Amino acid sequence: MKKNRLLVFLTIFSLGIVSTSCAETQTEQTQTEQTQTEQAQTAPTQNAWDALEAAHVIGAMDWCTDNTPQNPAYQSLRDKASGLLDDFIASEDITSGEAFLVQQRAKEQGRALGIELNQQVCANLESTVVESPSWEMVTSVEGDFTIELPGIPEIDETVDNIEGTEFNWTTYESAVKAESNPRLEKGEFYMLAYADLPADYIANNSQDAIFKSVSKYIFEQMGLSELKEEEADATTDGIPLKIFSGDGYGQSVATIMYIVDQRFYFNLVVATEEEHFQRFLRSFEVLDL
Repeated sequence: MKKNRLLVFLTIFSLGIVSTSCAETQTEQTQTEQTQTEQAQTAPTQNAWDALEAAHVIGAMDWCTDNTPQNPAYQSLRDKASGLLDDFIASEDITSGEAFLVQQRAKEQGRALGIELNQQVCANLESTVVESPSWEMVTSVEGDFTIELPGIPEIDETVDNIEGTEFNWTTYESAVKAESNPRLEKGEFYMLAYADLPADYIANNSQDAIFKSVSKYIFEQMGLSELKEEEADATTDGIPLKIFSGDGYGQSVATIMYIVDQRFYFNLVVATEEEHFQRFLRSFEVLDL
């Protein structure tokens, strides 16, 4: 099945999330899972670290070298991360510019992988990376999409009545508990949902009206009524989208909604780390556009 990437160049200013390229994270697919409603393919990462983690480690080791007692292990770990990062850049998992920004931010802020750096953290950083959640590429044949999620998602079906129209949602949800991972200060939540819109509903409502109606209902149901629409530029082969962001559940929240032909997609992330927002939202692809 041919894949066409849904290219989105966006800036979510209130969250400090900037997407500047269409580089996608891909890994070799090694297993197929059959679910009750979908076929989902998941691909474990080829290396123990991913591209962002390798960039984080390089910046962290630079900070550790400058701010803690000298330790020869720092250069060894930096060299290991640099070798992996070169491979990731060559395979277009990340651009050199993106990697540089991640490294610089970690070095300047003294914070990497969601953790404040100190001598003890520096000495144990490699084991911290290994304990990070495993992100998987999930492909839905019936949903016509691929997306990256931490862990294998739970898949469910729900029905909502939105202003007299029935929406039959298929949802993919993945949650990471803070206590299960030392890198996380708070838990994280990721969700993708899609529903096919009735033909008469599309014929009788503009795309803006559909976005407004569906977003209002969803945000009220989820207690996210304070989310605000963001301005964004998109090159999506004419596919309309809306971006919303703000605070919710004591953390930052971002969501992107798409209308692709008669299908409505809704992607939501609740997290604190900028890289996690980017990884989830930018990994979304629609198949066979």
